Amino acid sequence: MSGFIERPRTTCSLGGALAAISSLPGVVPISHTASGCAGNLGGATAANSGYCGSSYCSGQSVPVSNISEQHVIFGGGNRLEEEIRSARELLEADLFVVTTGCMTEIIADDVSGVVSEFQDDGGAPVICINTPSFEADAYGGYEILLHALFNEFLPVRTKKRTNLVNLFGVVPLFDPFFRGDLEELKRLLHRLGLQVNTFFTADQAFADLKTAPEAALNLVLSSVRGVEVAQAFQERHGTPYLVTELPVGAEATEEFLLRTAQALKLN
Repeated sequence: MSGFIERPRTTCSLGGALAAISSLPGVVPISHTASGCAGNLGGATAANSGYCGSSYCSGQSVPVSNISEQHVIFGGGNRLEEEIRSARELLEADLFVVTTGCMTEIIADDVSGVVSEFQDDGGAPVICINTPSFEADAYGGYEILLHALFNEFLPVRTKKRTNLVNLFGVVPLFDPFFRGDLEELKRLLHRLGLQVNTFFTADQAFADLKTAPEAALNLVLSSVRGVEVAQAFQERHGTPYLVTELPVGAEATEEFLLRTAQALKLN
């Protein structure tokens, strides 16, 4: 063996996706997994984030299909369909996101086929993402979600708002200070006369998420996470992006604001 990680500082992609979904206003996850996956990951991410608090239908409240041995043999599609119908009936949401786990991916459940049955039926929209542990880590789960939302779910909009920007690259819960960082960045960018979609702060709504394709610029606050999402976003929506680091300190903040102003050709 080349070595092992005793205390990894991440989870599987499902954990990152659930953390991000639960932090989005108006969005509810539905976990198509075996018993324990969503609950254990909810406990892990809560501890990682200093118990920063739960949101609507997060943590131990995530709707779960809870597939068992019989579903492994005969398939869990019917159980997922039942869970989606139940969640839509009992919970208020603007969007439901079905996530998958290792077991449902290994038995090759047709999740997208089940979800397609709920399209254009007058209820809240439902999308799905593939998030088994062998797909990526938690940070990859965040990117999988963003890609599904912005590059698949939201329609293309060619008309842009010159003063609107989107923020990517700050991963909910796996950065315990994510809300405070995003709120401060929004405050600073307001000083430039900009409107800001942070997506994950308390002042945001699902309606803000839907305006993302109208942004004039995407700011990726990481050289690692969110770059591929921004590249695909540019190909689909025609929105340029600027990759920078999370500004820490006066000099970094000044450089961040100057680069943003230059990218938007602000006076």
